[in-house]
Amino acid sequence: MDKTLIIRGLPQSLARDGWWLDAPPPLPPGGGGTGGGDGGGQGPSQTAGARGRGRAGAILCLVALADLLFWHHAPGLSLAVFAGAILIAAVRLSGARAWHRPVALFVLAALPVVDYLQALSLLFLIGGLVLALVWLQRPEGPPIPGCAIWCGSRSNGRVMP
Repeated sequence: MDKTLIIRGLPQSLARDGWWLDAPPPLPPGGGGTGGGDGGGQGPSQTAGARGRGRAGAILCLVALADLLFWHHAPGLSLAVFAGAILIAAVRLSGARAWHRPVALFVLAALPVVDYLQALSLLFLIGGLVLALVWLQRPEGPPIPGCAIWCGSRSNGRVMP
């Protein structure tokens, strides 16, 4: 009494969804093909591929860290540690040289979460992380023009607006 279930054909909705499986592989930038090129150096596609692998590795590390910090644990210090890991990953991937002040801003914003977790301290943490990430991408000045006095940014002996 061995009955095997046999489904004949593929439902139309699945057949329409799988159209991309039959597509030919995309050609690499620069006309594709073999040989030629600029002498075998690292082209833009190779450096972009390395950057993409670095980003994918950073995302995988952040997911693994989030699993360790948050699974079956009460939120608290783990939020500050994870937000710091996000900032560290952004610093490493951006290659920014002026990362000291954004990290100092983040540390100050993370202190309330380390002391006591509540809605306001969580807002400080998220706001500090966002401002530090923006400042990291725009290192020539503080992320908020009005905080130039607090951050000590000066231009020609006067405080920048």
